[in-house]
Amino acid sequence: MANLCPNCKAGYNPSSCKCTSCGAYIISSDANSFDVPREVIEGIKNSYDRSGFPGVFVHNTRLGAGEFPLRLGVSKYYWTGVTGTAGKLLLTDKKLYFSAHRFTYYRPNETFDLSDIEKVEFDSNLLLSHQISVYVRGERHKFVVYRGKEWVDLINTAKNHFASPAPASKVTTPPRAEPVAPAVPASDANPCGGQPKYVEELRQLKRLLDDGIITKEEFEAKKKQILNL
Repeated sequence: MANLCPNCKAGYNPSSCKCTSCGAYIISSDANSFDVPREVIEGIKNSYDRSGFPGVFVHNTRLGAGEFPLRLGVSKYYWTGVTGTAGKLLLTDKKLYFSAHRFTYYRPNETFDLSDIEKVEFDSNLLLSHQISVYVRGERHKFVVYRGKEWVDLINTAKNHFASPAPASKVTTPPRAEPVAPAVPASDANPCGGQPKYVEELRQLKRLLDDGIITKEEFEAKKKQILNL
């Protein structure tokens, strides 16, 4: 079945992340974890300044005006101690979204403003080794995601950069256990084409170093893990 633009219904090439007919950006990936390429983010930012720009769609959902996606991936939302709902987690510069699969009726979709997120923690246990906890207005929301530690870092980075005023001093993160980088499956290939996924991972890691969120030693250790050195 042909891929149809959710805005104009014209066929489009999903590897380009953009509809050539109407100019809408369309981000969709079945990868366990997918970071939106830097060049795509910059293209989205520039497009918002143009009149008639139809916007950005992530899995057929239109983002708010001026909003751009950062990362998306498969997730399971544990809304009770043992009951969870499968779906996708999306991080943008403004919000964190959970979208349940269409065939799931146990839990509605959830949307959290970054400014309402109080803290994000990585929870390591025997059964759910990639679980993260997102605290919003005193309530804990638990998600199982691929590469949980990276999700924690990215959510905190997005919150510090986009949802809060620039801090007077360098932002630091509490000490954390040395992460064990999982093997990158073939499904993590960049669906928008371009360079291999590890290149974008290294770019994001460098931005964390430049922003003072991680130390030089943490940067070198994580780089070796990404490159399997």
